[in-house]
Amino acid sequence: MTLSANVAEKFTKYLVHPGPEVAAYEAAATVSDLREQAVRAPHYVGEITGLTAAAEQAKQVPVFVVDRARWAGEVGKFVDAMLRRTQDARFGLIGGIASAPMLAFAATKVLGQFDSFGANVDTIDTNLFDDTAAVDITKTKLMLVAPNIARFRASYNLDQRDVALWVCVHEMTHAVQFIQAPWLEKYLLQQVDLVFQSDEPDLGSATAQVQNVMSVLEGHAQYVMNTVPLQAMPSRNAIIRSLAKKRENTSLIQSFLTKLFGFNHKAEQYRRGEDFVNYVVEHAGMEAFNRVWDAPENLPSSAEFADPSLWLARLEIEVG
Repeated sequence: MTLSANVAEKFTKYLVHPGPEVAAYEAAATVSDLREQAVRAPHYVGEITGLTAAAEQAKQVPVFVVDRARWAGEVGKFVDAMLRRTQDARFGLIGGIASAPMLAFAATKVLGQFDSFGANVDTIDTNLFDDTAAVDITKTKLMLVAPNIARFRASYNLDQRDVALWVCVHEMTHAVQFIQAPWLEKYLLQQVDLVFQSDEPDLGSATAQVQNVMSVLEGHAQYVMNTVPLQAMPSRNAIIRSLAKKRENTSLIQSFLTKLFGFNHKAEQYRRGEDFVNYVVEHAGMEAFNRVWDAPENLPSSAEFADPSLWLARLEIEVG
């Protein structure tokens, strides 16, 4: 285990509360529900998005139910690998240490995560761009942070099975995105490389492009999880309302840390991304939206997020 992973896992383990105290049988039931719903989730992702072939492949994604420290350690490996891509040992050392508090804080918030890159991200050559190469599913993983999911469910008295399915659908949607768009992994990494390595004054545009990609990914996943049929998830609307309350009911220190570590941008990604998906699907259908996965050129620009009709016009999509 390297610097960020080691420090982040230990920092989280010893300084962050491990999560709600529950009886052994409750913990076992939470883990069991998460594993069962992870199996069901690809079906609903395929049904809602129409990306049925990719959803079928997503069933092969390895699923891990983890605690907070394990999540921080796993993400720390990715941070280490990204810092190695900078080829600046001093920056890597500073970044590795500085990332630990951020990861520890995030470990108390995140419900799940799909990792397309893995710890070997520093070995990916973005110059060898092959938009037809399939994603190696064996190198991906989906992590479900059981203590945070259990706390969210208990805090709002929600149905455990529905919450598990809701989270799993969101993360499996990310898996389907990367499977459907084989170019996405290297393209996103190219943009992140620009942010990490560029000394150019145009760094702002590189950062904006990363934000745009993430808005598509997160907004689409949120749209899908919030569109699971009520027959399959009877308490869906209650879960959606509860998440909105959770985001509103933060303490002053939580709000400060959220802004300090930039997690407020994550919420903005969800909002503007879901607004974009809603607009396109409402005016042109899901098949039209799915053209976003065809090529990097089809990703919406900042202006097109503000006015999705511009994206429809650029791609010459008829509005029904």
